[in-house]
Amino acid sequence: MKLNLVDFLCDIGKHFSVNEMIKRDSVRVRLKEREQGISYTEFSYMVLQAYDFLYLCQHFDCTIQMGGSDQWATFFRARN
Repeated sequence: MKLNLVDFLCDIGKHFSVNEMIKRDSVRVRLKEREQGISYTEFSYMVLQAYDFLYLCQHFDCTIQMGGSDQWATFFRARN
């Protein structure tokens, strides 16, 4: 499946709340500790990782993800 950026943001990004993403320790801590904040790329990583796992589930029957505790919210979003 090939998506361009606008389609991805409209179709996939709408399922992610910015408020919920900011509540995550991994994002909140970086926003507080860095003078320059975080880049859009870093911020959107949660959406990209969740979509990546969804694709793996749908096309390759992948049923497990492994990662750090800062990624649990992403794992949960991908499964739902």
